[in-house]
Amino acid sequence: MIAIKESFARILEQPDRVAVRDLLKSNFGELNFIDFKADWIENNKLARHILAMVNSGGGIIVLGVSEQDGKIDPMGLSHIRDKADIQNSLNKLLPNNLEYEILDFTFEETEYGVLKGRNFQLILVSNQERYIPFLSKNESKSLKKDTIYVRRGTQSVQANYEELQKILNQRIESEYDSSSEMKLEEHLAQLKTLYSHIKKYFYIDPSWDLIPEKERKSIMDEQEYYRRKNNKYPNEDFEDFVVRLIEIKKQLIISGIKK
Repeated sequence: MIAIKESFARILEQPDRVAVRDLLKSNFGELNFIDFKADWIENNKLARHILAMVNSGGGIIVLGVSEQDGKIDPMGLSHIRDKADIQNSLNKLLPNNLEYEILDFTFEETEYGVLKGRNFQLILVSNQERYIPFLSKNESKSLKKDTIYVRRGTQSVQANYEELQKILNQRIESEYDSSSEMKLEEHLAQLKTLYSHIKKYFYIDPSWDLIPEKERKSIMDEQEYYRRKNNKYPNEDFEDFVVRLIEIKKQLIISGIKK
């Protein structure tokens, strides 16, 4: 099972022909996060599988592979379908913020001879815990509108109460983690906004506040008799803070190199 999960992870991280070859060469059957289809299936059934996978942590749908009794046969597709046509059809059934990717693979030459000359297409569904649960957007055959689907074993089914609770808990935990790992750009943007809400100087003539800052500087040449400093303004302004961060980062890099 560990080897299977590693193959799955490699495809999500670097979906190239080698990763797909290794996945098919391992010759295991369908799992909770991997579904094999001999050919393209109806859009409503495909949409249900995508919804179930995204609500269950992500997964891969491999087109061109039949599965029976836990064994797979990489028979290949007769031709590669146009991705734009597939997405246009699926997007009528899936929510707009659900992300998935369709990839094409044709094996002209391969050390795994079974794949030579065969076509495959993969649908990659990434883990999107911050936005689950995803609901079906429209009603269609085999697909109910506004319904939450999950993977239960190798089946894509409507979520029960326990499964729905699990989804909600995963979303809550994901939002907590993401909020504690705010990106540097977001921190700086928020800090800059805070700085903008406090004036660095008060001008003797209030009308000076109506003049853009760049023009004020050129007119006054920063003569102190035009203004007085706001005592509540931080001793370190925004740019000085960024300069200090740069120096700290430099020291961290240097100390890392020395080690």
